[in-house]
Amino acid sequence: MRVLVFGQQRWGSFLARQLNRYGASWDVSAEYRNIAAPRFQVPWISTVRKAEVIVRVGYPAGAPTVRGRAFDLFWDTLHVVNPSALYLHYWIGTDVQSVTRYHAGGRLRTGVFEKYRGEMHATLTARLADELLQLSVKAAELPFDGLDLPPVDERQLALPRQFTVLTYIPDERWSFYGGEQLVRAARQLPRVRFLVTAGRGSWLRDRPTNVTFLGWRNDMEDLYAASSVVLRLAEHDALGSTVIEGLAMARYVIYNHPVPFTETVGFDDVGGIVRAVRRLVELHDAGLLPLNVEGRHWALTVYDEERLIARLCESLTAQLGERGVQRRPPSARC
Repeated sequence: MRVLVFGQQRWGSFLARQLNRYGASWDVSAEYRNIAAPRFQVPWISTVRKAEVIVRVGYPAGAPTVRGRAFDLFWDTLHVVNPSALYLHYWIGTDVQSVTRYHAGGRLRTGVFEKYRGEMHATLTARLADELLQLSVKAAELPFDGLDLPPVDERQLALPRQFTVLTYIPDERWSFYGGEQLVRAARQLPRVRFLVTAGRGSWLRDRPTNVTFLGWRNDMEDLYAASSVVLRLAEHDALGSTVIEGLAMARYVIYNHPVPFTETVGFDDVGGIVRAVRRLVELHDAGLLPLNVEGRHWALTVYDEERLIARLCESLTAQLGERGVQRRPPSARC
């Protein structure tokens, strides 16, 4: 099965790597092509013609933006070059939020959107699929963003002596990721240490003394080991990797979307965040805060990368079968 992937660079390239890593038993080979500036990688026509599956990651059809219009034109061209391929739209989070806003504001190019509404659609979470259903788009829940932590030494699972909260706030999207809420909560919890990854806090002038900005880090397993709680706030989200990785490290997670074995708070509910942290601090101070073992077991089971890609391979094979393309069964579990 030859799979050609376009679209959002981070998630598109990641999907192609995962398919190549775990799809061998399904005879899958995937290639990602970035067609966005400044790194254009326009494929040869022969490459497009040979593809059995062509995937669009992000970039929702019908967007009124210049980039959206350009990608729709490119998508039209792919259909002309290879009309027999299975075309898959992968929705990853912000694209769902954008297309919903375009539709509500009367800006969605409905002709283009309707033209491709009947193609195969997939999302990273059931919540995104439910949102798309409001636009009459039926999407399968097929996450591919599983756990990508190195093998964890069991000694790293011990909770740290100092109660610490780890969160994720990139500088360029600090408001989207709850920067203001984090600061307000930290000021009400002066004895709690907060670590912020992905940003340096350039957006914040008056920093609370108990908040440390770490920038982008590649040693996340060490940061989880140094933390008691993972706090994830996002205006709109599929399922943040810090949530799943935090659970896999047996940490407690506070999140503004419902996920098993986490504490759910509202995005703007600073009081709820403070109360949730205080409850855990009290248990920590009393020596009664155990590891979140049930959360770890759930994350390791449900978000095993090999299992996720196996589901995706199986779904693609089934879709090709419905179109009359017969493929051999996998030689082993993908």
